[in-house]
Amino acid sequence: MTLEDAVAALDEAVSTFLASEAGDTAPVLSAVFRLDNEIGRRLRPTGDAALRRLQLAVNGVAVAAKRRDRANVDVAMGKVRAEFLGTQQDG
Repeated sequence: MTLEDAVAALDEAVSTFLASEAGDTAPVLSAVFRLDNEIGRRLRPTGDAALRRLQLAVNGVAVAAKRRDRANVDVAMGKVRAEFLGTQQDG
């Protein structure tokens, strides 16, 4: 899975969570896990600061999702998008 695909999957899971009444965070947390693994795979050999910032932003989504805090999930996902764009510009 590419980093771009993993971010897109998280974005889709977050959008579905925000649009649903049920509040099931399992798909969001699963997407967070996949993205975090992909970031970790790339981060270990390079120590890239942009990837580290992206990882921290992704962790913010996980925390907000665990709390079922829709507003903060939305804000945290915005930070993920911004950090991901930063990794694209740096790399």
